[in-house]
Amino acid sequence: MLAGETDEALDLWKRAFRSGTEIRARIIGAVASQLAADEWEQLFQPDVDGWAQLFEYYRKNEQPEQLRQVGQKYTQLADTSARALNGKAAADLWFKLQFTHHLLGNLAEAAEAASKAVEADAQNYGFHYIYALRAYQAGELERALEQFRWCQSRRPDDPKLNRLVDSVRRTMHQVEATRPIAGHTSRG
Repeated sequence: MLAGETDEALDLWKRAFRSGTEIRARIIGAVASQLAADEWEQLFQPDVDGWAQLFEYYRKNEQPEQLRQVGQKYTQLADTSARALNGKAAADLWFKLQFTHHLLGNLAEAAEAASKAVEADAQNYGFHYIYALRAYQAGELERALEQFRWCQSRRPDDPKLNRLVDSVRRTMHQVEATRPIAGHTSRG
């Protein structure tokens, strides 16, 4: 293939990459094992959906280094995009973002993204529930308890939810019991 033909072929792939989810998935499947995250950015300039698909590909194919790199690109772009949206579109993107942060081990960021999903869609039970879980995982116990209580007010007889509330309360009591009493210091 001549240099001009290679450039033309690459331009066709770039346009195809932007043309939709199904075609983008095929391109990712064909090329992902040969490109690093920074090469995707240089060659294809993925949008939020493109980075999300790349993240999912590397997650399913258990490639942690690529997953982390793509995840960082995706979370940065998705955060910016979500801030520009309102309502359900914003809530859905924040919800996807919390899951990505969770998979990457960014617990505080996952809780924050989940809180933004709740802000954007305040009546969505699932968003409140996930926010409570993410806050609990991040050690934000008061926020977790507040969200679990919101969920309890809608489903008071849910045994799993009641166990989670009890677990948060026990953890709060354990944390409180380990804090030094104000004004007391131990001296040897």
